[in-house]
Amino acid sequence: MRRFVVVLSILMTVPLVFVACGGGGGGGGGGSVGPALTVFEGDWFGPGDDGALAPFTIGLTMDSSGGLSTYERDGSPVLLTTPATFVVEDASSARITFADMTEGGLFWDDGVEHILFVDTWTEAVAVVEKNAAVLPSYVASDGVGSWTGYAYAFDFGTGDFEKESPVNLTVANDLSFAGTDPQNNPFTGSFDGALFSGSHGMYFGTIDGPPEQAIQIFLSPDLTFSGGVLWEAGAVWPEEYVIVVLTKQ
Repeated sequence: MRRFVVVLSILMTVPLVFVACGGGGGGGGGGSVGPALTVFEGDWFGPGDDGALAPFTIGLTMDSSGGLSTYERDGSPVLLTTPATFVVEDASSARITFADMTEGGLFWDDGVEHILFVDTWTEAVAVVEKNAAVLPSYVASDGVGSWTGYAYAFDFGTGDFEKESPVNLTVANDLSFAGTDPQNNPFTGSFDGALFSGSHGMYFGTIDGPPEQAIQIFLSPDLTFSGGVLWEAGAVWPEEYVIVVLTKQ
């Protein structure tokens, strides 16, 4: 679904800079040692979307040996995908191989309490929190504040997500935002209040161009973690999208 959202062609120069800089190490198994698999064991739950701006919930169950036994969308199993396996590739990301041989990724915060989940086949992108069971009633001001984290670019040739240098974002009360990209270049933009989803903590907006590009992010149930995607109008999923993972400061 995500690749067909080009009619919303709204948005941003930052992703292209992210992809170009290739700054922070990343996929392919060449990064630093990641966390023990035991920290992933348990149930994970949170909001997501596949680019249709019709958000849903994602539920995952992971074990201590790199297995993903449950993958549900709005409480129903996503067919032909489980059991799946994941391999930790560096300090903050893992690569998933689903039962149907399609792929995805996991991108987490320092405490491995929140994960941005990406399914490259169904095009689902979701923020899931460990042991969460329900979503709160979000308000737009929940996203206001300073956020910092990383961007990741998908390498179609290897199937890996390459980690870029740090990125920062500060969201104002009117949902305008400003930040710095991995090359420390400033950017500005705004989220569209009319497209904010209070039921799923989804923000959708634009980053000033040219060229303009879209930004779509979700808030974790506890409001401390966010993640999503950036893309330019007409971009091909997933290799021309950029993954962003942010923690509230």
